[in-house]
Amino acid sequence: MTSPKVAARACDHRLFTLVQSHAACPIELVANDARNSLLAELTTGDGTVVRGQNAILRWIASQSPRADQLLGKTREEGCKISEILSLCRGMTSELLDTQIEALNAWLERRTFVATSHLSLADLVLFASLSRVVAAFPVAQHGHFCNVLRWYENVYYLVDGGVFGFPDVAAVVQKPGLVVAMPVVEKKEGSQARKDEGKKKKGEDG
Repeated sequence: MTSPKVAARACDHRLFTLVQSHAACPIELVANDARNSLLAELTTGDGTVVRGQNAILRWIASQSPRADQLLGKTREEGCKISEILSLCRGMTSELLDTQIEALNAWLERRTFVATSHLSLADLVLFASLSRVVAAFPVAQHGHFCNVLRWYENVYYLVDGGVFGFPDVAAVVQKPGLVVAMPVVEKKEGSQARKDEGKKKKGEDG
């Protein structure tokens, strides 16, 4: 049986290999000479052509032993996953700030974006936001704490470093960044002597 082939030039190579690996679906990535960079194609073993990034990712997920988790176990989960996938395709620099704010609020009481488990929505959103999240100024880490928590969780679940995605925790720990820690000041001079006198008096009494 011929391995399915995905046109690599028209898509985020890291995203396809990430989904392929997590779905345990054999995909052969090949060069694509098409001039339209918005078009991605997958040719299945029986000759069927699947076009469009989200359609291809759905097809890959559908071939997985964990397809019900990736695509949703219920109709409601499937709809939410579709909503997130569409959001990822529609992200623009003009809307990104608003979308990040909304995502941070959405994740306040959630571990994953669409369901109670890791789904295709998490994988695609993770890849879409990786560069943005890694570029967060340290001063904003507290403000976007829910997004960062979710990102790090997905990163470790899928071993994101293997696919070239940045580890936010490593970014935070770069040399030169100072993390404020509580400091216990030492008592000096007369105040220290007074405290010592009180302690001694108590012991004598």
